[in-house]
Amino acid sequence: MLGKVLFQVAKSPLMEKAVGFVFQHFSWVIPVRKVYCSKEVIAFCHPKPCYANHLILAPKRAVRSLLHMASGDFCKVFLAIWQAAQAIGTTKIEYREGFTLVANGGRKQEVQQVHFHLFSDHRMVEECAAEKTDGNIVFQDQPLLIVEYPESDWELHFAARPAISLLREENEKEMADYLGKLLKGISCLEERYGIVAKGYSLVYQCPEQAKQREFPVFHIIAGKRKTA
Repeated sequence: MLGKVLFQVAKSPLMEKAVGFVFQHFSWVIPVRKVYCSKEVIAFCHPKPCYANHLILAPKRAVRSLLHMASGDFCKVFLAIWQAAQAIGTTKIEYREGFTLVANGGRKQEVQQVHFHLFSDHRMVEECAAEKTDGNIVFQDQPLLIVEYPESDWELHFAARPAISLLREENEKEMADYLGKLLKGISCLEERYGIVAKGYSLVYQCPEQAKQREFPVFHIIAGKRKTA
C-alpha cells in the first residue's frame, strides 16, 4: 500500500529531482518487493502492475531520461540495466517463454527517473523480421543501424539493429558501445522527428529461446497507435 502511494507521489513534477536523489542514495529503503539488486541496478515488482510479472528496473543513480542517459558515462548505466534484464529473464521461470523490456520517454514518461518495465505475456510491436528490414536508413553509426519500420501500426516506428551480423561473445565493451550508439540514435530521432513531444517508447522483445549471443534488436515507437 505504501509503495502505491509513493509511486503516485513520484509522478508529481515537483518530485522530479527528489526521485533521482532517492534512487541514487536511498534505494535500499524504498518500500517495494525487490527481486534483483546489484551495485548499479535495482529491480522490484511494479506497485500498480499493468501486465503479468510486471517489474521496474532502475539505476541506482539519478538519470532523468533516456536522452540524458546518452551523455557522459551514462551508457554504462544502460549496460547494467541490460545485464539485469538478461539475468532476470534467464533465471526466473516466469520469463523463460519470453519477455518485453520497455523504457518510456518524452510525454510517455511519468516518473522523471529513467526506468525500464519488464513483463511477460504482452507484445507491444509485431516483429516482422526486424533484423532483415531494408527500410529507409535514418541513423547509422557502426555497429548500429536505425531504419524506418515497414507497415507499422504506430505513428512513428523504427528498428534499431546491428548493421551486420555480429556476436556478443560476452564482450561488455562492445555491448556498451552498441547500446551507447542506440542512445545517440534516439537523440538523432528527437532532433529529426520530435519524438519527445509525441511521446516515445524503446522496446525490446525477447522471444522464447532467444539467441543470447546476438546483439539485440530494439524498436522505437512514437506517437499514437493507429486504429484499424
